[in-house]
Amino acid sequence: MYRDPYAYDDLKCVRASDSWSSHVASYYSPYRRIVACSGAAIADVDNIQAGLAEDHFSSASPNAAKMMTVSIGGNDVGFAAWLGRCVTSNCNTPENEADFTSTVNLTEQRLAALYSRLADRFPYTDVIAMGYPSPVGDSPGGFCGVAIDQGEANFIWRGVIHLNGAIDRAATQSGAWTGLGVRIENEFRTHGGCDDNPWIHAVSTPKENSFHQNPAGHLRYGMIINDYLIDRTS
Repeated sequence: MYRDPYAYDDLKCVRASDSWSSHVASYYSPYRRIVACSGAAIADVDNIQAGLAEDHFSSASPNAAKMMTVSIGGNDVGFAAWLGRCVTSNCNTPENEADFTSTVNLTEQRLAALYSRLADRFPYTDVIAMGYPSPVGDSPGGFCGVAIDQGEANFIWRGVIHLNGAIDRAATQSGAWTGLGVRIENEFRTHGGCDDNPWIHAVSTPKENSFHQNPAGHLRYGMIINDYLIDRTS
C-alpha cells in the first residue's frame, strides 16, 4: 500500500493509484475498485463488503466484477508489532515463536469463515486469497545489521511462511483461489528490505513505509498475481 514519494491518493487508508492492485487491474480490465485500507483486519473486511453494491458483483451486470483479491490476516496476527519487537529487542525466542504460531492458528479459522462469507454473498465473483512477502530475505546478508540479526530474520521468515500457509489452508477450506503465498515467498526471497536489490522498504522514514513494498515491489507483486491468473485460466 505504500510508495515513493510519500504522497497518496487517499491519506486515511494510505491508498496509492500505482500500488500492486493497479498493475493487476490494468492488465486484465480498465474497470477496478480499490477498497483496501491500511491497518485493516478481518472485521474491517466485513464492514467494507457490507457497503458494496450487489449489482457490482451480479452476473447480470455488464460491468460486474469477476475477481476479488483479499489481502488480510497480517494485522490480525499483529505482524507489525512483531516486526517492531525484532527491531527494538530480541524477538527470536521459543516463547515468542509459540505465541505467534498460536495466534496464526486461531486466525486461520477466522480467515476461512471470512472467505466463505464473501463467496456466499458474491457467488459470481472469484475470491482470491493473497499471501505476504517476507520483509527480510533469507539469503546471506539479507538482514539489517544491528537492527535485525540473522536469527531474528529467520524468525520473521518462518512467521511469514506460517501465515501464508494458514491463508492457503483457509482458502482451500472455503473454496477461494489459493496458492499465491509460496509464489510470493520465492519471488521476494532475495529482495527483502536489507538485500542489495530490495523490493521492500527496510526501517525507514516515515516509519509507515518500513517493511512494506517499494515501487519495484508493488510492480513485481502485481506481476506475480498476473502470472498466477494466467496459469489458473489457461
